[in-house]
Amino acid sequence: MIYAIAMSFVVGILSKFSDLIVDDGLKVHRYAGYGASAAYGFLLALLIHAYPVLSPLVMAVAIAVTITKKLDDLTHAIGIGSFLLFISAFGFPAVDMPFLVIFLLGGLADEIGNDFTDRRKTHGAIKTFFENRLSLEVFAFIVSLATGNWIIWLSLASFDIGYNTMTRAKPIFRRRGMI
Repeated sequence: MIYAIAMSFVVGILSKFSDLIVDDGLKVHRYAGYGASAAYGFLLALLIHAYPVLSPLVMAVAIAVTITKKLDDLTHAIGIGSFLLFISAFGFPAVDMPFLVIFLLGGLADEIGNDFTDRRKTHGAIKTFFENRLSLEVFAFIVSLATGNWIIWLSLASFDIGYNTMTRAKPIFRRRGMI
């Protein structure tokens, strides 16, 4: 389980690094974003190959970001493409469909809710909830509690810690003139 948590943390860092390049103009070579995206796609495929219980969660997030049109740049498309390429090579794991639907609903709620907060259409606790994309966290916690598979929630929490670590690094990049 420690490997799943560690890989999830690294995927969170790499995906936010890619976001900083695409969305915030982080001044690094464009190929750094492509490499980071290809790496997180590979790690996600390896993760669900090694830990199939995570496949509904990972697949749901991939579907949610595709449906909500978050793949708005080649860098993001490389991440999903790399994931699909490597999972095809490793072999698709079985996906528990009820959990896929639950996680897909959580992922869609996070993406749509976050878009509303970006447009300043929410306030207070609801704004905080969606800014931090907590729907999927809550759903993953409930599924983990119900099934005893704590690797689901711990992996998602680890991803979020990695992602938020890079988010917190944004002011450092800004002070150094990199954004």
